[in-house]
Amino acid sequence: MVHIKVKRNNIEFALKLFKRQVKDSGLMVEVREREYYTKPSDKRSAEKKLGKVRQWIRQQQMNPDWCGEPPTSGLKEKFKKQRMHYIK
Repeated sequence: MVHIKVKRNNIEFALKLFKRQVKDSGLMVEVREREYYTKPSDKRSAEKKLGKVRQWIRQQQMNPDWCGEPPTSGLKEKFKKQRMHYIK
């Protein structure tokens, strides 16, 4: 639970502190995760997909000339743009 004391009626500063504490505590991430129920199988598949993405990015960083296919379409677009800048 996040607690903030307002000193000298300075609500703007208290709000700033509150936002920072909420951000640092990860409360909003947890609320967003609990907004809808996700099946355990969906969680596992999402973790596998993230693992593939992380592995591909790690491989790309270690060897930029490696030409493996990106696991997601978003990465395809991102690295296509980067290659265009690299070629120019």
